[in-house]
Amino acid sequence: MHRVYEIFEVWPDGSMLKRATVSGLEFAKVTLDALAERTSYECMAADAITRQVVAQRNVPRSHHIKVLIVKKDNTKEIFNWACSFAGEKPRKASLG
Repeated sequence: MHRVYEIFEVWPDGSMLKRATVSGLEFAKVTLDALAERTSYECMAADAITRQVVAQRNVPRSHHIKVLIVKKDNTKEIFNWACSFAGEKPRKASLG
């Protein structure tokens, strides 16, 4: 049995648009690659149950890590975690 993955397009304002739902990691990667070819925006594939991001494309060059948070009411939110340098603590800022 294959896991189910959701393919998202992340817009510059941080909002997400679910573009597809596929079964199997290889299909997720192929679908993600096809989406990334059609857009300049960031794209990601996440496990539909655990919400673990398994692949990203068109990731902006920055020193931030994006974290997908799914709330109990099934709303999704992306947080931007600034990487720490020289012992600084990470800073969290909502992109939404």
